[in-house]
Amino acid sequence: MRIAFLRILGFVNGGMFRFQFRSVYVIGVGALSLVFAGCVSPQAVPQVDPAMIATGEQGAPSQPGAEPSPSSALVVAVGNAESARPETLTVEAVPRLVPIDQKLEASLKSFGPLRQELTTFVVEMDRLRAETANLNSRLKEADARAEAAQSSLARIEIELRAERLSRAEADQAALMLLEQLRAVARAVSTVGLNVEQLAGAAPPTARLETNVNRLRSEADGPVKYIVKLGDTLESIAADVLARARAQGASDCEVDVSEGFGQTVSVRKQEVETIEYNRDKGLGVSVYIGQRRGHASSSDFSPAAMTASVEAALSIARFTAEDDCAGLPDAALLATGSMDLDLFHPWDIPVEAAIDLARRCEQAAFDVSPMVKNSEGASVSAQTSHFVSANSLGFMGGFATSRHYVSCSVIAGEGDDMQRDDWYATRRNAADFPDAARIGDYAARRALSRLGARKLKTRKCPVIFEAPLAAGLIGSFVHAVSGGSLYRKTSFLLDSIGQQLFPGFVQISERPHIRGAFASSPFDDDGVATRDREVVSNGVLQGYFLSTYSARKLGMQTTGNAGGSHNLLVQPGKHDLKGLLREMGSGLLVTELLGQGVNYVTGDYSRGAAGYWVEKGEIAYPVEEITIAGNLRQMLRGIAAIGNDVETRGSKQVGSVLLERMTIAGN
Repeated sequence: MRIAFLRILGFVNGGMFRFQFRSVYVIGVGALSLVFAGCVSPQAVPQVDPAMIATGEQGAPSQPGAEPSPSSALVVAVGNAESARPETLTVEAVPRLVPIDQKLEASLKSFGPLRQELTTFVVEMDRLRAETANLNSRLKEADARAEAAQSSLARIEIELRAERLSRAEADQAALMLLEQLRAVARAVSTVGLNVEQLAGAAPPTARLETNVNRLRSEADGPVKYIVKLGDTLESIAADVLARARAQGASDCEVDVSEGFGQTVSVRKQEVETIEYNRDKGLGVSVYIGQRRGHASSSDFSPAAMTASVEAALSIARFTAEDDCAGLPDAALLATGSMDLDLFHPWDIPVEAAIDLARRCEQAAFDVSPMVKNSEGASVSAQTSHFVSANSLGFMGGFATSRHYVSCSVIAGEGDDMQRDDWYATRRNAADFPDAARIGDYAARRALSRLGARKLKTRKCPVIFEAPLAAGLIGSFVHAVSGGSLYRKTSFLLDSIGQQLFPGFVQISERPHIRGAFASSPFDDDGVATRDREVVSNGVLQGYFLSTYSARKLGMQTTGNAGGSHNLLVQPGKHDLKGLLREMGSGLLVTELLGQGVNYVTGDYSRGAAGYWVEKGEIAYPVEEITIAGNLRQMLRGIAAIGNDVETRGSKQVGSVLLERMTIAGN
């Protein structure tokens, strides 16, 4: 063992001993310790065996009795592991030691700062290890909390989905019961009886009595809820009007609505989507004199209503005055109530809707093995309720329903594949045709298009199939609507009193047809709707005007804010086959592509597909052609209207035969 050297200066008994030790090698078994012995008497220290210590540069043993150097004063205690007390060596007993190299001594001295730095580094590493361990522990805790939160979130999402489903079902049932309750109230009012008198009513009122008894038994359930819902929408509308007036609006109008439903889709007999929707909307228009501002929200909270009113007022303050802006004349507003039989909720379970869609699609596949693919079949049930009100005292609204079943399939293979579809839309699901018939017809339409050809460019008669004829009438309506007229972007400016159609064409507007899709007792301005003749003997009798567009044109509103209401085109005596025979040779159009209509000039050009007809019979399908003409000439050139009436939106019309159009092909 190597022992470092110390230089010690001490004073003992008034004398000074200077001792320095440089390098000692101790050989033996036992513990080695150093002690300072400045106060130990040299005579009391026993002699040391020189053989225990090797000294000198050559390692030769020191000679007994040699005089120790004054600079070699050293006290060394050498003990044995078994000895209870170590022996003690005095300075005089330690032979003279050979000094080590001076460079080694300097190196040893330089270890002090390095050792201090190393100690600091070790302490810092220990601190970092402790912080890392603490951080890992916190990360593990955070991971555990995140997993718990994710689990809770998934559970909450499942609960919310279940709640939305149950609420949607409850809403549908409640809306149905509300409409029945209102029907009962109207019937009671009509016959002049009160509910208590109905118990003993005569047989003609038996059905009414049954309804009243059933409603009484359910009065503690959905009826109260739906009555509250209707009252809530009216309350929201009234609240918005009051807030607008309180914040400085001179006039205000508001629309509040809710809608909900479900849609399922299947493709190749597998469920693709199940969707539940619930939508809310609030729209408010405010007037500050002749300045108008509008804002909307999907939030019915008081704060959102206030924010919507404030936003609308802010817009109005920065809008230029418009002398045509404002509410309609109070005398034109609808009053009272009108039952148009528009609400028939379809309480179809999801499983039943999926089964119906599967039957519809399977019927398409069963038509032919050439029907190889499907774009899917869908079943949708939708209901909604709205309230409209303004600061002139008008408030009205009602519940509506709209349901549909559709199917789209692909027939053929390789380079010869065709798709087609069919659908049915009803307010009352009880009026639907069998779903299998819808799928069957969609498949037959797709199959009949296989082997389609192109045509050479020509001019010939054209038949618009009934669904497409509704679009043709829609183009006419757009051209004679107020927005196009006062902006002067229509080819039918100043056309009232002009012969736009052949003399046999009659187009009527009937807003009050029970159960029809475009029926309404009032328009979006609250103006009462009324029956009228739009086209009589081919002559245009009136435009489609809202309050604003009528003022811009210096005319009176026609109650068409929001669009037309049940346009009926008087059918002719022929069905589609009869029209084909009347046409002889020409083109039957069953699909239109693109939106190539210029309403300023009336120019019409759209991609088309359909069938070429020879001698009154379909000869072959055609595709990749374009039909072109001018709408003014097309309307004036209507040769016949079929009695195969289809309803598409607000239009009810049969197939239309046009005398001549240009067909662009090869």
